[in-house]
Amino acid sequence: MWLPVKYEFVVIPGCSVELLLTDDLPVLREALADCISTHPPWSTYWIDRAVKYLEYRLEDGGKEPLASGCCTYLQMRDGLVEARYEFGVEDDDLCDVVPAEELLTLLRAWREKVVEVSSGMRPKVSRQKALRRMPLL
Repeated sequence: MWLPVKYEFVVIPGCSVELLLTDDLPVLREALADCISTHPPWSTYWIDRAVKYLEYRLEDGGKEPLASGCCTYLQMRDGLVEARYEFGVEDDDLCDVVPAEELLTLLRAWREKVVEVSSGMRPKVSRQKALRRMPLL
């Protein structure tokens, strides 16, 4: 039986919403920071991409990485997501493993937090200003 992954969000004003794992999962922690980010302008692109590929892997059971970064990747195997280093051997013990549904829940919560925080940060532009034509030079 797997325990839920414990995490919290750290908002860096004007910059990003960082995910802080409070469990002892160092490879997963590094993989999430390496593969997925929310850097300005408060983008959920990498989170959305990871969610989409994780959902694909849950359906098709494929083993292709669902996210990869500079030195880490996330891969699903038998309903579990493995966080691994690019330079490691595929079956080495230097990895963290979490249930796929648990990671999906974490990613969706991260996305919600980014959307919540970013909604108050984006400049408001009136429709009239947005539609105004730019002068030709």
